[in-house]
Amino acid sequence: MANASDSTSLAPSSPAAGLYDDLVPGAQPAAPAQTSSSSAPQPSLYADLVPRVPGVAAKQPASAYDPSAGGGRFQVYVPGLGAVDTGLNTPQWLDRTLAGAGRGITHTLSSAGNMVGLVPDQALKDEAATDKPLLNTTAGTVGNLVGESAITAPIGAGAVGAVGRAGALGAKAAASPLVSALMQGGVQGAVTSDPGSRASNATIGAVTGGALGAGSTAVSKLVGGLTQSPAAQVLRRYGVNSLTPGQANPAGVANQFEQVAEHIPVLGGVVQTARDAAQQDYQRAVIQAAAAPGAKITPSENVHDMLQQAYNSFEPLYSQAKGAPVAPATLDTMTGRVANAAATTPGTSQGSQQAAQSFLDDQWTRLPDNPTTTDLLQLRSNIRQAARKANLSTDTVAQDKAAIYGNAEQHVTGAIESSLNPDQLAALQSADSQYGNYKIVENAVAASKDNLAGLTPQKLSQAVYNATADPAYARGAGGTLRELAQAGTQTFQTVVPPTGASLIPLGAGAAAVMHNPALAVPAGAALLGGAGTQVGRNFAAGLTAPQVGAQKLAAALREAVPANARAPLAAIAGRGATGAAMPYTPQTLATAYGLAGLLPAPAAADTR
Repeated sequence: MANASDSTSLAPSSPAAGLYDDLVPGAQPAAPAQTSSSSAPQPSLYADLVPRVPGVAAKQPASAYDPSAGGGRFQVYVPGLGAVDTGLNTPQWLDRTLAGAGRGITHTLSSAGNMVGLVPDQALKDEAATDKPLLNTTAGTVGNLVGESAITAPIGAGAVGAVGRAGALGAKAAASPLVSALMQGGVQGAVTSDPGSRASNATIGAVTGGALGAGSTAVSKLVGGLTQSPAAQVLRRYGVNSLTPGQANPAGVANQFEQVAEHIPVLGGVVQTARDAAQQDYQRAVIQAAAAPGAKITPSENVHDMLQQAYNSFEPLYSQAKGAPVAPATLDTMTGRVANAAATTPGTSQGSQQAAQSFLDDQWTRLPDNPTTTDLLQLRSNIRQAARKANLSTDTVAQDKAAIYGNAEQHVTGAIESSLNPDQLAALQSADSQYGNYKIVENAVAASKDNLAGLTPQKLSQAVYNATADPAYARGAGGTLRELAQAGTQTFQTVVPPTGASLIPLGAGAAAVMHNPALAVPAGAALLGGAGTQVGRNFAAGLTAPQVGAQKLAAALREAVPANARAPLAAIAGRGATGAAMPYTPQTLATAYGLAGLLPAPAAADTR
């Protein structure tokens, strides 16, 4: 595309009134453009390029159109036809913005060519002199930044991609958002600079890009919360919202700071209390997962109290299934099936069948003459208890007995369910769906005995294993409680060893505090606020109302952009932000160092 305002670059002879003559000191402003609606043809933009015919008077060259008079005409170059006037008037700011964008692209390509010896230094100097008036305008500067951003985005991405293909170390570096931002900023600073300032601008670009990348990450964490491990995300899904920042990411630096802080007077007590509260919240979530559907466990420091709440939650459901009469035909059918439960359980030995059938016959003789569903529920409970006890043993006979008891229990359940009306049946099935989980948690709490830690992930894991057949367990069976056990183990039982990589941030923080003790106050306040208060923990997890609102807004804006355009637009925006901030980076760094107290105070003036 071409624009009438670019006509000065096409004049082959002495310069005519230029596009930016109004910006040159001492220049006479061009005459204002006429706005007459006359149909008289306007001089062509390229009239001075038309071949002259001998014997015919040459046309006078058209005067260059000055955008400062109000705008230009938008033309499109068509191969074979030349510049075609669209008839659209363009305002001055658009003329200069488009020209600036074109300048940003061409100058970047010229600078890149200069870096490899294809474009001489003098060409860049001439280009700079030509473009100076344009870059002295706001619109031209903005357009130049847009053009540079558009062309440096793929160049920077290509450079990072090349590093990523340079072995394992390069791949690791390219995968780091911070390192990637540093590299792209450095490339941008280099390819948009002239030879004399290329090295310094590459450094400034790298620093600026890295700082903006870090700032972008910080804003993301400010809105979405700090990094959370997959295990912490599982726990939050089950309602464990009291995790400290360190517990939410056990492998991170925050966890090390918290573990160290536990041994600091005053501060340690606050942090320890907060971390203990998260484990109590975990115990509540586990027991909640084992309570009857619809029940809500009230938090308590006493795990036995919460377990009693879960036990009581089943009574309203089971009570609905009690007292119903059992039809004689149903009872006869169940009697025959239970009497043959041992013989009809495949894969069991004769010895285990005899032992199990003896127990079942004994339980059967305890029933009254006309049993109700209340009696059958008790019978079923006794059989289930025997099955759980047998399942704790790993020997073959015990496992066979557990299988036989399970077979008999199903026959009793069938008799109970066939004796209930639809509402009673729904209540029973609702209770049954969770009661197995309750018994697992009950066994885990019992195994904890009077241990101060109480219900731990390890105890829960063992109880799940005991209640699950080995083949099924090997295939991942265990459901919700196994998932909670795994997530709890990874979250609460992780002690980060003091490796070299982990000691770097700790050492840096300690050094900063020693150099400037005033930093200890905000550092301690951040640790206390983030770990020691529920508001701080919610903020660290991204759960406060303002954060949730910002997350929803960001998601809506993201959805408004086509999926295939998000990455390119983000890359261009990143390059644009870096280019806009680079001129201010040196002074910003000096100010930041001074505020942090990392530079010596200025020497006092000599008043002698």
